[in-house]
Amino acid sequence: MSSEYNLVVIGNTPEAIEAAVAAVRLKARVALVKQSFPQQLGTAQTIFQRQFNQAVRLSQQLAVLNNANISPPISRFDWQLSHLQAHAQEVTAIIGERYDASILPALGIDVISAAGEFCRLPRLAFIAGKRRLYSRAYLIATGFHYAMPEIPGLAAVGCLTPGDLSQAEAVSSLPQDLAIVGDTAVALELAVNLALIGKNVTLIVEKNKILPQEEPEAARLIQAQLEAVGVRLLVGSAVMQVRQIDGKKWLQVENWAIESDEIILTTPAVPNVEGLNLAGVGVKWKGSGIERNDKLQTANPRIYACGSADVPNLSRYEAAVAVRNALFFFPCFRLDVDYLPQVMFTYPPLARVGMTEVQAREVYGRQVLTTQQPYKILPAAQILGETSGFCKLVAHRNGKILGGHSVGAEVGEFIGIVALAMRQKLKVNQLANLFLPDLTLSKILQETSRQWQYQRFKNNTLWQNLLQML
Repeated sequence: MSSEYNLVVIGNTPEAIEAAVAAVRLKARVALVKQSFPQQLGTAQTIFQRQFNQAVRLSQQLAVLNNANISPPISRFDWQLSHLQAHAQEVTAIIGERYDASILPALGIDVISAAGEFCRLPRLAFIAGKRRLYSRAYLIATGFHYAMPEIPGLAAVGCLTPGDLSQAEAVSSLPQDLAIVGDTAVALELAVNLALIGKNVTLIVEKNKILPQEEPEAARLIQAQLEAVGVRLLVGSAVMQVRQIDGKKWLQVENWAIESDEIILTTPAVPNVEGLNLAGVGVKWKGSGIERNDKLQTANPRIYACGSADVPNLSRYEAAVAVRNALFFFPCFRLDVDYLPQVMFTYPPLARVGMTEVQAREVYGRQVLTTQQPYKILPAAQILGETSGFCKLVAHRNGKILGGHSVGAEVGEFIGIVALAMRQKLKVNQLANLFLPDLTLSKILQETSRQWQYQRFKNNTLWQNLLQML
C-alpha cells in the first residue's frame, strides 16, 4: 500500500524545520507536524542566554578599559535587561523569518500545527488532529525540557530552571543568594554570569570534578575562574534533601547545610516524548533520550530520532543524517562525531574537536605528541585583556591531528579550522603554514602548530645528530 508522504517530521524545533526543508529539497513528499510541548527549550531561550552572556563579557571588557585609564571610571555596568530582552526577541524574529509559516508551505511542505501520536494498527501512522498521516519513514525531533529530579522536598519548596531565566524580568528579580545545582555547561555559565552581576552563588556539582570529559587543564582553568569571581564551588557533593525554613531554602548537601533565597536546577534535560505513544510502536527511550543506532534509527526501523540538549550543532547534524537515511532505499549513512566541533560558553569559553590526550594515548600510546601555547603570548589577547586561556593540539608523531582543545575568548570562531583540517586529513605542518591575520586571537592556532613542530624536532635524535655533525 502506497504512503501519502516519504517523510513525516514531528517537532517544532530548529532541527525539525531544517530536516523538513532538507527532505523537500531532495524532492520528497514531506509533512511537518509542528507539535510543541510545555516547557520546551527553544531558540528564544538560547538566544537570550547567549546575549546575557555577551553582556556580562562586555562589562568585563569595559572594566579592562577602565583599569587601563582608556575610558572614564565605571562604577557599575548599566544592566538594561528590558532592552536586552527586546533585542533577543528581535533577533529571534529575524531568525524565524527564514522559515516562517508562509515560506514552508511555499517550499512544498505540508505544515500541520497540532498535537499527535503514533498508532500501529491497521498500519504504522501518525495521528495529528483529525488526520492520519501515512509515511515511509518518520523523524522525531521534538526537543527537550528540564525535569525536576527526585530530591526529597524539592517539589514542595520549588526551584527555577534555565528555561525560567530566559526572560529579563526573571533575571532582574532574582534574589541575592542563589544555589545552582548541576554540572552542565549551562550551570557553569549561569554561575559565573550571576556572580559577575553581584549575586552570591553556590554551585553544587555531584561529580568529583567539573567537566570530567574535557582536558584536565581546561577544567582546572574554568574552575579557577569560577572561584576567582566569587562562586562558592562544592564538588563531589549530592543534594540529599531540600527544606524551607523561615522564608529561606535550605539544601542538605552531604554534610553541609546550604542556605539560599532561590534554587536554580540545571540537571541534564530530558526528551519530549509524552503523549507520542512511542511504546505502542516499539520505540524505546530512557531519561537521557530515545534509544537509537548510529544511523539514527529507533527500535522501530521506520522511525528515526534526532536531537541533543547540550550541543545544538549535533542536533542539526543528526537531523541531516536521519533525513538521508530515511529517504534512501537502504539506510547507509552513519553518525560520525569525530570531526564535529563543540563549544561551551563557560568563562572563559571552551571549544574542542576530536580526541583528548588521554583518549589518544589509549589508542596510539607513545606515538602521541601534544603541545599547547598560552593566550598571553598573543598581542591581540593583551590588547583585549583576554589573556586567560590556551590552545592545545593532540597529534600523532607523523603529524596527523587527533584533537584540538582551546579555552579562551572567541575560541568558537576558529575551532572550525581544526575540525576542517582533521576532516581533510591535513597534518600539523600544514596547519602551521596556514598564515592567519596578525592581531587576531585565531593566531594561537599557528603558534601552537609551530610549537608542535619545534617539539617534534627536539625529540628527533637523528636530526639532532646530523646538525651536530655540520
